[in-house]
Parts: sequence; structure tokens; C-alpha cells
Amino acid sequence: MQEKPNVILYHYPFSPYARKVFWYLRLRSIPFTQCPQPLILPRPDLSTQLGITYRRIPVCAIDKDIYCDTSLIIKELAKRFPYCTLKTCGGKEMLADVGEVWVGGMNVGLVIGLVENWADEAFVVAGRLLPGNLPLMKDEKFLKDRGRYWAKGAMSGTREEALASMHRLFHTVETAFLAGGKKWILGGDKPTVVDLMAIWPLDWVTSVPNALTLDPAIPTPALITPTTHPLTFAWISSFRSLYQSLPPAKTSVPTLSGQEAKENILAAMATASEIGVDEEDPLGLKREDLVEVVPTDSGVLDPQKGRLLGLGVGEVVLEVNVPGTGGEVVRVHFPRRNYRVTRVREEGKANL
Repeated sequence: MQEKPNVILYHYPFSPYARKVFWYLRLRSIPFTQCPQPLILPRPDLSTQLGITYRRIPVCAIDKDIYCDTSLIIKELAKRFPYCTLKTCGGKEMLADVGEVWVGGMNVGLVIGLVENWADEAFVVAGRLLPGNLPLMKDEKFLKDRGRYWAKGAMSGTREEALASMHRLFHTVETAFLAGGKKWILGGDKPTVVDLMAIWPLDWVTSVPNALTLDPAIPTPALITPTTHPLTFAWISSFRSLYQSLPPAKTSVPTLSGQEAKENILAAMATASEIGVDEEDPLGLKREDLVEVVPTDSGVLDPQKGRLLGLGVGEVVLEVNVPGTGGEVVRVHFPRRNYRVTRVREEGKANL
């Protein structure tokens, strides 16, 4: 019987995106270790130890394959760790397999994609609602770091506009996602990955004091409440209760140093399936071309360079040299959605 893959999550607790993966791993009882990271760059555990210059968190190593972007991480985890039943794992799964509860006619992948787009918008709006008196919003190093990457105009507009947008997003959950009084988006008695993909920005914004008020500086009632959106707040509360029923993460999730994580990764094998390089892809790239990958919305100042190993409709795979190892490499995976792949001249200049 093949051993279970070794999973290491690089993250920091404040990251709403990282929480999504952290929740997924814990609710599904997938064994993993964590390598906590600083809130801002540099992150030498990734850059110096592994050659990973991609700036976003989380990053997840599965054996010797390293995955970037939460959507791809969760997709790969689902592939590597199939959902189990009461007979195969004693009923430890706290997330239901979508295939067991989904009876609609729409493709599940399409549903997840639509929910992800909704959640990405909700996250941006939530960021605009963070009160200016939060300690983090007064941290000059944090603001300088994030200010380099926020898209022009992304944090602009009035607070009233942001609240109106958030009200619309809550309304979508109340009247569409949970239509008919459902406890979970796809029905059933347990959440699925669809709930996980949707709930994280609302869990975040509702946990920040005064984020949903017109003026966070003075005591005013929130405009979005359990009274205005009872189904949505009940959904958030049910999810929190489920997660809080787990053993404390401090005692149940082992922590590794950057050096320990590196040693674990390099001792493993690259176990992901090869996807090859699509010769019909419009980019016209070939295997072993030197390329760089950057997000299309932010983080473009920190590209990830490597030799092209795989290029498909939904994924790109790079071979990245690990510094100071005399030839060790890791495979780094990105989704194609919201990422740009560019050939790089050997002198370091991108071909345009």
C-alpha cells in the first residue's frame, strides 16, 4: 500500500486565504505539518531554502511538488487524499464529498468556479472595510509591503460604496447560495468544499470589530447583521462551531523550521502526475524553456522563474533549482487562471 503523501503548509494565521487550506486539511483529517511564515517579505524559508520567490501565502508542499494558489492546492489535495467513508476511516471526514450530496444538473467544477469568483470579490470588498484604527493598518512596514502590490484603485472608493457592495454579496448568499433555508450550500447535513470556498471572506470580515459599520471610529450599529441576513450568519456560525470542535491546532499540528521543512521536501520524491507540455498552446512554449510565472492581479514584482516541465489548460509546472544543494530541484505548480507565463531570455530579459 502506497504511503500517504507528506504535506507541509507554509502560511501565517492572519491570512484569510491560508485559513481556507488550513481548514480543509483539518476538517478532512489530512495529516500535515506547518512552517509558519512572517506577514511580509522576506520569507527565507521559501526563497533562500527552496528558491521559491513567489510572494503569496499559502504555499503547500506535497512530497517534492510545491503548489501555489489555494484553488490548485485544494484541488491537488482532493486528488491525493480521496474522500473516505465510515468503513475506510471511521467517519473522521467533517467535509462531505461533493459527489455524495450534489444532485443538481450543473457541473460541480463550474459551481466551484462561480463560488470562487464571488469569494474573490468578497475578499477585495472586505479589505476595503478594514477599520483604519486596526494595529495592522497602522503598521508602516505592512502598508509599504502591500502597497506595492495592491492594484491601482482596488482600495479606492467610499466606505458607503464598500458597504453597499458587501450588502449585495451577503444578499447573494442569503437568497441564492442558501435559498430555501438550507444549512449548507449544496444541502445535506455537512458542509462541502463549496462552503469552504465561499465562507472564508465572510468569516474574516465578520470577525473584525466594526468592519460592517459606517464609521468604525465611533460606536455605531453594524449595517449587516444576523437580523438582516439570518441564513448567512447561521451558516457562518455553524461552520465556526464545526471547526472549533476540532482539537486545538497548537497541539495537533506539528511545526517545522524552514530547514526541517526543506530536508523533508528534498528527502521525498516528486509524486505528482506528469502533465506534459501542450504543443498546441498559443504561448508556443517548449519543455525546458526558461520561463517566469506571475499573478495577473498583484505580486508581479516577485516572479517565479524556472524551467518549464508542464503546461496544460489549467496548470503550469516549473523545475526550480534549490539554492546551495549542488543540483537539487523541486517542481513548482501554478494554475493558469489569473497567472501569466512568459518566456525569459537566458540573459534574464523577458521576450515580449
